[in-house]
Amino acid sequence: MKKSRLLSLLASAALAVASLGTGLTAFAATAGGVQAETDTHTVTINKTDNGTHVYEAYQLFKGTLTEDASGNKIMTYISWGQNVDTGKLMKLLRGESLTDPEFKAPKIVTDIFDPIADVQSGENLDPGKVADKLGGIENDSVLAQALADVFNAALKGEAEAFKTSDTSGNIKDLTTGYYLFKDQETSQDNLNAAYTDFILRVVDDVEVDSKSDVPTIDKKIKSVKNGEADSGKVGTDEKAGTAAIGDKITYQLDSKVPKMTGYEKPNKYFFIVSDTMCEGLTFNKDVAITINGAAYTKFYVKTKDGEGKNKLDATSQKTFEIVFEDFIDQKPNEGQDIVITYSATLNDKCDRTATGNPNTVDLTFSNNPNHNYSGTPDTPDEPDKDKGDVMGKTPEKTTKVFTTGIRVKKVDENNNQLTGAKFQLTGEKLNKVIVITDEFTEDASGTYYLLKDGTYTVVPPRNETKEQYASTTTKYARGSSASTTVDSSKANIIATVDKNGILVFSGLADGVYTLTEVEAPNGYNLLKDARTITISSDPKTDAEGNQQPNWTVQEDGKEPVPITNDNAILADGYVVETEIQNKKGIILPTTGGIGTVLFYVIGSALIAGAGVLFVTKKRKTVKEK
Repeated sequence: MKKSRLLSLLASAALAVASLGTGLTAFAATAGGVQAETDTHTVTINKTDNGTHVYEAYQLFKGTLTEDASGNKIMTYISWGQNVDTGKLMKLLRGESLTDPEFKAPKIVTDIFDPIADVQSGENLDPGKVADKLGGIENDSVLAQALADVFNAALKGEAEAFKTSDTSGNIKDLTTGYYLFKDQETSQDNLNAAYTDFILRVVDDVEVDSKSDVPTIDKKIKSVKNGEADSGKVGTDEKAGTAAIGDKITYQLDSKVPKMTGYEKPNKYFFIVSDTMCEGLTFNKDVAITINGAAYTKFYVKTKDGEGKNKLDATSQKTFEIVFEDFIDQKPNEGQDIVITYSATLNDKCDRTATGNPNTVDLTFSNNPNHNYSGTPDTPDEPDKDKGDVMGKTPEKTTKVFTTGIRVKKVDENNNQLTGAKFQLTGEKLNKVIVITDEFTEDASGTYYLLKDGTYTVVPPRNETKEQYASTTTKYARGSSASTTVDSSKANIIATVDKNGILVFSGLADGVYTLTEVEAPNGYNLLKDARTITISSDPKTDAEGNQQPNWTVQEDGKEPVPITNDNAILADGYVVETEIQNKKGIILPTTGGIGTVLFYVIGSALIAGAGVLFVTKKRKTVKEK
């Protein structure tokens, strides 16, 4: 039998007589008063979450609606409704258990019907006497909730609803009676919604609010650090950031203790946070939680390399899960802030393109207060699917971190690409830098195209760009060993341009970087001046809801250049190119040429001059003697 959906117990104030005060209903077992004008009604149930709800009405009692001398509405001529299994109800009121599914009425209910003979007519339950027992019960009390559970368990097998609402929550053409209203079975499973509590009431034309609460969770980037110093940048909306490889990104999750109406111990309320990191982020296993500003330690973290209850299923797509223990104990703290922090390190497997490195979170929670959540034997704070532990789930919230780089193109004074130059990269925020020197080979299954300027791109040619391509059909594959990672704390970052004159330093964040040529191409002069490159960003979410880094590059005081899809070298990540030119050195003469003759002439003249100087000096010496 399918599990029932629990709604909160409400009473109709319009139907309660003055003598019952805040009581649940008003009944009269026999005729009395004046019959009301209409015997059909519309009940509108207003949802309180963002889910799409269809409500069902199950008839428990039926009767005639009348008014007494004071104008109070009372239901008379009471008989059993079409959805009640009186045999099941009799067992429950006697304190016996049902087995399909297993259920036993709580003592607070059976005490009302003890002795059971008080509500019997012969061997059968008397509907009028049972209905009279329901009068005077406080709305939303523990007893009211327990009664709702009992009536739900006493429905006839797979009984069809008496009436079903439209998606606006309107249930029309209900004849006078006492009804159980609830969400349609399975309608809120795994959604960002909750099944509302049972509504038990005598119908009238009235609107009622469902009682459900859906927790929320949000995610933001709190900081980007290189050691203790700030690095990269966190966007103003805190959903996007920039970082260098090796930076520590700290994330913050914000939630609140939800309303747990209908959940009572020993029932559980599951509250599980799931985080999914991309391959370029390494979880640092440093979760910390506060509730209302105070440290909260009743949780455990599940990862794939964990042990026991801390081990995440190997097939899970999640990076880790945070399981709150005995979370129902927080019921009195409804509305208090829950803050969760943890960090990840950007590693050398990170995405260096405009795609970025996403980190996504969602929250699963108990969303059916009529269900007995007890968890698994070994992990009582986690749902057990075999027991029908259905859960609600919030929408995913995502942040992204981006990284970029510097691409060097080495050319001569005629703009021909050169090889053999070595460059050193320095900068105050360097951690680990991916140095890329390329080897491309023709490959029909490759993803790169050769441009006429000797560079490669992953962007296929289009009609308006095909003139820039060496070939619009030939494809190339990039060598699998094209990149190496250098730890700047252990070695200078020095690399040589490849045969195409290209060198990429990738995995950089915002900062000022200096490129110094430490070895010139053979036959060319070494550059005297270093090249200063300033990288900045303005990470934020665009109008379409996508996070963007908004990189800008500035060289040696020139005008800043934004990195866009039009100027980015996508083959090497989301970077722009800086062109560095070398000039040839002075060419010395070669053997046998005119330069050699000139050398001999000049040499002979020098020797002759030296001889004249020697003779002159000798004569002067003799004369002096």
